Amino acid sequence: MNIHPIIYYPSRWISIIVFTLIMSLLYAALMSNIYSISFIYTITDCITSAALIYLISYPVWYIMNFIRGVIVQSVTILTQTLLWLGGCFIINQIILSVDSYDYLSFIDTVPIRLLIAPPIFISILLWYKSIEQKREDGKEIPEKDRSIVAEDEQEESVENAEETIDTVTVRSKNKIAIIKIEDIVYINACGDYVSIFTENNEYIKEQTMKYFQSHLPPNTFLRIHRSTIVNIMHISGLELYGKESYSLIMKSGKSLKVSLSGYKLLKERLNI
Repeated sequence: MNIHPIIYYPSRWISIIVFTLIMSLLYAALMSNIYSISFIYTITDCITSAALIYLISYPVWYIMNFIRGVIVQSVTILTQTLLWLGGCFIINQIILSVDSYDYLSFIDTVPIRLLIAPPIFISILLWYKSIEQKREDGKEIPEKDRSIVAEDEQEESVENAEETIDTVTVRSKNKIAIIKIEDIVYINACGDYVSIFTENNEYIKEQTMKYFQSHLPPNTFLRIHRSTIVNIMHISGLELYGKESYSLIMKSGKSLKVSLSGYKLLKERLNI
């Protein structure tokens, strides 16, 4: 989930910019006619406020794994709305400092802002989640990643012919740690590296997820997500947190996200 769905695809962000400009023009014209205020100030407010919405929504994509459940999602939307209102207040004060007689005070604009912002933040969050789900299920692979996926598949076909490993060697500063396979609780993808978690430590190793998927004992390890491989001996339970959305609970208490394809594999392996 490293590639942002807006910035990477020009067609998307160009469409968003055009849509925002059109809606800002219509809203500015409407507000100017209703309240007899400056169109220039209104359009400035609209465009900068819209830019704030996208700016605040941008980092949400990178914390999607932590936004689970109705309560957390509601808190996220509320936090975004409050941050946005704070930014709008500053914009409003700047405009009023230029010409306080030809524009509305911030209090007068709050009702319409509260009517617009929350639905937009909710829509963006739901859109992010739908894109994330498609990527997890392999239905949407960014153009930039397709060559990587092809290389990984080719690499996997070669690696599958090799034997499974018993230990993993990790170099850390001036030390070399030898981790027994049975001590690994789960592995997380981290760019060009992986994070290997045991009960007491975390190790970083420069290796691909495909390597571990093909070299770890298949009867003990399972890939539950594009970025996560777990040791099924350390699983405590499975928890439903949304419609067809599951979290895997480890014996350590750690909660791991499960994709739909990962859930199907878990059902087969655990006979659920």
